[in-house]
Amino acid sequence: MQHTHPRHFDLETGLLKLLLMITVLLCLFYVLKQSVAVYWALSIVLLTALFSFYLRPKSSIRRLSHLTEDLWSLEDQYQHRTQQRLLKIQSLGIAVFLTFVEEHTQNKTTLCIMQDQLNHQQWCRLQRLVRHQ
Repeated sequence: MQHTHPRHFDLETGLLKLLLMITVLLCLFYVLKQSVAVYWALSIVLLTALFSFYLRPKSSIRRLSHLTEDLWSLEDQYQHRTQQRLLKIQSLGIAVFLTFVEEHTQNKTTLCIMQDQLNHQQWCRLQRLVRHQ
């Protein structure tokens, strides 16, 4: 197990986002199947899946470091770091949404962290941080 500073969050590849998307697509298929032919329902669901896969945000963030109250360091898979200000943090059960703004460009970035992307200790620390914001 990798030892990290208490303010670091190392993101792993998770399956919950994929399972959530598959569940939504299956629900969409079921609803469409009730109103249109199975062929059309399957076609619509497959097109929706392709578009959602193609247009999904491709986050390459692998590590977050909480520097000060609202200043964070985000490190991507190429170990390139940027410092960004945290605008909003929101927890929805197994997902935490963090919205950052880059200081120089004012570009906003929203990062969705699912529970299976962090080890248990880091997930608990992130949940405590959400409660204190």
